[in-house]
Amino acid sequence: MILREILLKNFRNYENQKIIFSDSVNIITGNNGSGKTNIIEAISILSGSKSFRNSKDKDIIKWGNDSYFCKAVIEEGSNSVFESGCISNGQSCEKKRKIDGMLLSASDFFGKILTVIFSPEDILIIDSSPENRRKYFDGVISKFDDLYLKSLMQYKKILKYRNYILKSGKDENKIKKELSVWNDTFSEKAVYITNKRSEFIKSFNNEFSEIYDLFSFNHNNSYFIYKSDNLTLTKNEFLLKIEKSIRRDLNSFSTSIGPHKDDFILNSFGDRIFSEFASQGQKRIASVSMKFAEKEITEKLRGQKAVILVDDVFSELDKVRKEKFVEMTAFTNQSIFTIADTRNIEFFDLEKKIINIDKGLVL
Repeated sequence: MILREILLKNFRNYENQKIIFSDSVNIITGNNGSGKTNIIEAISILSGSKSFRNSKDKDIIKWGNDSYFCKAVIEEGSNSVFESGCISNGQSCEKKRKIDGMLLSASDFFGKILTVIFSPEDILIIDSSPENRRKYFDGVISKFDDLYLKSLMQYKKILKYRNYILKSGKDENKIKKELSVWNDTFSEKAVYITNKRSEFIKSFNNEFSEIYDLFSFNHNNSYFIYKSDNLTLTKNEFLLKIEKSIRRDLNSFSTSIGPHKDDFILNSFGDRIFSEFASQGQKRIASVSMKFAEKEITEKLRGQKAVILVDDVFSELDKVRKEKFVEMTAFTNQSIFTIADTRNIEFFDLEKKIINIDKGLVL
């Protein structure tokens, strides 16, 4: 899979910009605030339907306009055209996505361009809330499992409805009756998601542990644990549990059990929780290793090469790890790096294309 070009219209600071990429290493340079990351963001929207920065669509529209549009030409055997854009209608945006002119839903559009994004915020996956970790691993699984993505979206819709009913202030018997209609489907999706996550993390750990050893230079048996109170439950057992939890749910006005409460915890050094003792440098190396594990497992399961997007992570690594990073990307995949410090370009001694945003030209 090769990203040949993108076109941006009224996207962040770009009014009308076309960028053509080489099929090996592409390095986007420019001063801070020049728009390097905006290019990576546009590609993330075309590959993942949403911004990797978690930005709202209305905030992406160039100031003074009411819409944005981005388009990518992808070569994989033949060329395909991916388009995504939105029109603001005040507080929200109407968003549309197309592949070769065919209008698609967010779930059908998601992941068709296979990318792996390295960004400074990756460290938060390890070091912040369970929600961030769930979101990350759900996104990885969804890249190669359409049924998982659809089940996850259905689960979230039912969860949102359940919580709305629990907060409605209706009579307790009415609430129980309304929830009972959805409990069977909710249980089915919950058990499916839990089992898929548990199965996936075993394969992910095989890749992660090996790569983390390469970057950390020591063998400390690091691995993720999928923490769930419902790992061994059948659908009927989960259904019984959700029915029994109604009193607790009514008191808290929210659904108290299910995969939306689970976590992925990184352990290391004899089953110690990594985030409780690791330095910022160790967390950065772990987050980079995690993304390389994502690359390996998604490429194997999809049977295609990912486009590697690296947003300002390279500068945070030492010399030896920069060399290892280049070795694991530049020689194997099409890659697009944003680099502020041009001295880092010396690590790319093979053929490369330099896109200078400040000068508005390609060297």
